[in-house]
Amino acid sequence: MTFKMEGYFRMWWTDSRLAFPPSVCRDSMAFDSSSPGGYQMWDPGLYIQNAASVSMGGADGEAVMLGKDGTVFWSRRLRAEMMCHNMDFGKLPYDIQHCAIIIGAYRYKATQVRTSWRDSSAGPSGAIDVIQKLTSGEWDLTPTEAKEVNKVYISGEYRYPCACVSFVRRSFTYENSM
Repeated sequence: MTFKMEGYFRMWWTDSRLAFPPSVCRDSMAFDSSSPGGYQMWDPGLYIQNAASVSMGGADGEAVMLGKDGTVFWSRRLRAEMMCHNMDFGKLPYDIQHCAIIIGAYRYKATQVRTSWRDSSAGPSGAIDVIQKLTSGEWDLTPTEAKEVNKVYISGEYRYPCACVSFVRRSFTYENSM
């Protein structure tokens, strides 16, 4: 099974090479680009591990904000079709499905880049910021968990921020049609 999501993929990191010299009076600088990847700067090379397809950018392009201390805020429009394994429809129409969103850094090991949710102490809302209740005709969506998982492979240890979203079927759709 798959589900589609749309929103903004946002990252923050610090690169001391980008810190402003003391002579610069500004606290930050903002850059906009109509074409994704238009900046020639280092980025952590993140990907969505369980995505069937991903489209980033589009008409919204991307935005980069650079702070005086070298903190980078990067935001890009995201459209993704996510694979959701282990769905169980045995309790239909009263089922709840749980699906993961797993982020990975494909170029760097855990010792080189620390990937984590922006505010993991805030629980799932620190990973997936839902502005309004998300519903479809059949489902209500709720972020339920956010954590980081370390995995060891032959090539080294890698860190994966994972978020879980729950799809709760709106069973009244079925109850009203009986």
